[in-house]
Amino acid sequence: MVLRKKATVLAFTGVCALAAGVNAQSFEAPVFSGSAAGIDLNGQGTFFNPVAGSASGQVYTYAGNAVGLPVNPTGGLQFIGSTGPGGGVFSRSQTPASYGAGTGTWTVAFDIAATFNGQLPSAQNIGSFSTQGFPADRTFIALARWVDPTTATEWNADYVWFDGAGTQLTETVADPGFQNLAVNHWYRWSTTFDLDTNQILRVSLTDITGGGTVTHNPVGRYLVGGAGGGGLLPPSGYRFFGGASGVAGNTLGFDNVTIIPAPGSLLLLGLGALALRRRR
Repeated sequence: MVLRKKATVLAFTGVCALAAGVNAQSFEAPVFSGSAAGIDLNGQGTFFNPVAGSASGQVYTYAGNAVGLPVNPTGGLQFIGSTGPGGGVFSRSQTPASYGAGTGTWTVAFDIAATFNGQLPSAQNIGSFSTQGFPADRTFIALARWVDPTTATEWNADYVWFDGAGTQLTETVADPGFQNLAVNHWYRWSTTFDLDTNQILRVSLTDITGGGTVTHNPVGRYLVGGAGGGGLLPPSGYRFFGGASGVAGNTLGFDNVTIIPAPGSLLLLGLGALALRRRR
């Protein structure tokens, strides 16, 4: 088992090296300093606070972390937690990221877990991962929303994306595999899009702990700007976001962010599925 896991990691690393323009970000020392109580992410690496008055994401150790998330089977020793403190304040942490020449097909993927550390009822939204800058550039939001905020026991992996005319839509993915997800449970969420046409081609969700992947090919869904992109610039970064306006405690955990150009995106998705099958 150890040898197979190491072989998978080496293969993954090799494909990363071959995929020009790849971004791969875990949150380990010595670049990132974390603790069980959490240390501000903004100011570490290239992360910054994009909106004055926002709270910072936190770098947590998996061991004993204050937000109570379980160990991610594909994680290292540390992860990012974004908790909304309520009172109209949100958690925001953003970093620049390369999307190559701003052309071609790309897959953005990350590990995510949701939890609630407040007094019920909660409120929407739990939080999000977004490519940036939104909505000035050709970007999208992967939006985590409660199935029922009064209980905060299940969540949906939804999207803020656009139709061909450029109208913003907040939608639940038309596949039950993106709905009624467990809290305190790690998933890997990926979005594949074509920067030449601005179209979102494929979205997928992998249950890291339980195994299994669901994939959906949305029809007529685009990045900001709609079909063709409306002359907007390609994305230039990504952001972690957590919290609802009037309620404290909505929390998302993030780890293992990758931004991968085709054909590397397809190879890496395949290796990820292979790694999960080998662990089962």
